[in-house]
Amino acid sequence: MQATRSRAKRRAILSWIPTAVIALICAGVVLGAFTMQNSWWVQPDARPAADQEAADGMSIFDVSGVHWFTRQGVVKVSLRADSTATAELGLESDGSTRIEPIVPIDAVVLTPDGVLTFDSVSSIDVATAEGRVASVTIGQDGNGAWTSAFARLQTVAESWGWTPEQLDALVADLAAASREGGGTAYSADLPAVDVRGARASARMHVDTAAASTTLSFTIAVPKAGLLLPGRRVW
Repeated sequence: MQATRSRAKRRAILSWIPTAVIALICAGVVLGAFTMQNSWWVQPDARPAADQEAADGMSIFDVSGVHWFTRQGVVKVSLRADSTATAELGLESDGSTRIEPIVPIDAVVLTPDGVLTFDSVSSIDVATAEGRVASVTIGQDGNGAWTSAFARLQTVAESWGWTPEQLDALVADLAAASREGGGTAYSADLPAVDVRGARASARMHVDTAAASTTLSFTIAVPKAGLLLPGRRVW
């Protein structure tokens, strides 16, 4: 009889466990929703704090700054002579910083003589020299499709100064690189051209194992004479 009562008591206790777990989950959801409701992430009129955006409106690349421009959906970088010092941008005086947003965003690059804009940005590499931003590399994911990435390149080629012959040479270089590398991962580059007071080059990278094709543009200022890892930009 005692054993029967004990089993019944255990069953009664266990029957409450699922209800308690569900209650805890619901409480967590409510708390999370309340927290997000009061967070600048979802406030349509949110303004950046001093540690989220530089005084001139350029993006800051520490954790807080990355959160801000990811939420805003646009990263802003200046290559002009009067650009904000790297110390105020969360960057090293001399080095390279890579950011891969959790979702694709847009990018705005201020050049000495104009502005360059990019959409569907999947990565940003910012290179610095002597306390200033010297170059920025914008990566755009072609959704795994070579045709999509190449069509994007063709869209800007004419206005930036690349010729149809240079695009044909890029395709030939990719084919040669594919054969030499066994067809797994290979790249080819377009030569640097002058674009709005800066120097721009482009790279197409194909990774068949990852089923991805990435198009990247490197924009550098003439005074930099800088080398990015694995890539000459000047």
